[in-house]
Amino acid sequence: MLFATEGKSKDTLEKFKQHLMSKGATATQIQEICCDMSPAFIRGIQEQFPEVHEAEALA
Repeated sequence: MLFATEGKSKDTLEKFKQHLMSKGATATQIQEICCDMSPAFIRGIQEQFPEVHEAEALA
């Protein structure tokens, strides 16, 4: 686990990105994200981590 915080909005992904940057990492270094399939999280990933490959949900 790299990061954990309260919240279920797209702003949670912005907090994660800020955390990475504070550690010297960049958003472009993130290749995959596993998360809740909520529309807010998906939108946050698309906005904050546009380079991330979208994985298909497993049933």
